[in-house]
Amino acid sequence: MTKLNIDDKEYDTDSFSDEQNQLLGVINLGQNAENLINHIFQCVKVIQQTKISELKETLKDASDDD
Repeated sequence: MTKLNIDDKEYDTDSFSDEQNQLLGVINLGQNAENLINHIFQCVKVIQQTKISELKETLKDASDDD
């Protein structure tokens, strides 16, 4: 028996109709996609920050050579 909470109300998904299960499937797919997109965003953000730091170091080193 799987429970689902929506707006502080608990539902038993075992009693869902086919239509309700399809809607729940779309909702789950959307949530999974959102989680993946957020993960990708965080990875890109970290790489950007790392590369900015690397660039700053090379610019610092270049100005030290002058």
